[in-house]
Amino acid sequence: MNNIAETRALARKCGMPYIDIEKEVPDKKCVDLLKEVFARNYNSLPIRFLNGGVLVAIGDPDQKEVVETLTFHIGKKVYPALGDKTAIRKAIDTYYSPPSSEPAKKNESPPAETEEEVEREHRIISVISNKGGVGKTHVSTNLATVAAQGGKKVLLIDADLGNADISNKLALFPEYTLYDFLLGDVPLEDMIQKTAYGFDLVGGSSGEFKLANINYVQRTKFIRSFRKISENYDITIFDLSAGIGTAVMDFALASDEILIVTTPQDIIAGYACIKASFQRFKDIELSLIHI
Repeated sequence: MNNIAETRALARKCGMPYIDIEKEVPDKKCVDLLKEVFARNYNSLPIRFLNGGVLVAIGDPDQKEVVETLTFHIGKKVYPALGDKTAIRKAIDTYYSPPSSEPAKKNESPPAETEEEVEREHRIISVISNKGGVGKTHVSTNLATVAAQGGKKVLLIDADLGNADISNKLALFPEYTLYDFLLGDVPLEDMIQKTAYGFDLVGGSSGEFKLANINYVQRTKFIRSFRKISENYDITIFDLSAGIGTAVMDFALASDEILIVTTPQDIIAGYACIKASFQRFKDIELSLIHI
């Protein structure tokens, strides 16, 4: 009770709405917008859709430090409401963890689980480099092949928006590419094609100015669609453009892991990728001050 009273008082002091997380039943579609790792890192839980955005319970009243980051990861405007930190952590454990099944009855075998009944644990890996010609696409393609041979369901996305060439290297000629998705002509699901190497591929397009210079709204559209489609795979791999431009960094930061490809002769280029990733992350957090 004291925690609730203290949180209410803190919310009033900070000019924020208060939310009693123990009395809320979060909308699963909202919860699915934010990956568990970010919910736990920021002690935040999406609750329900609100005015074209999402109401999010947060445990830190200094929302300027987290709201912009949550907005980026969720892909919608975030309306923060202050909740009890402990209650939010318990809710995250409840709504992100699969429900425990009842113990099997004696002499009764548990029902077989179909692939649809098992929640797939998926990872998104971005492969980046600060310069071309270091083997980034070679690493991405071979990583996808090895993972597929190991029994994983893998999707490789040629997200080198300026100079995509995975399809050419694999002698594939996709009917649709990411350029068609940018124009809104074809949904991303219709671009997936099987390969002889065991993984699925979404092909990119080379030399398209509009695709190589997408804006923030378009990047958000790509990222949200990539995340949604990745839920059907164990591993999704982004082969990103060379360099440390804003689009590359935003795609990389939206993934679970970043793999930086460099050479022993130019190790400083790999360090530059790490530095640029951190700087872009801080820019996203601090930009809320100017909203």
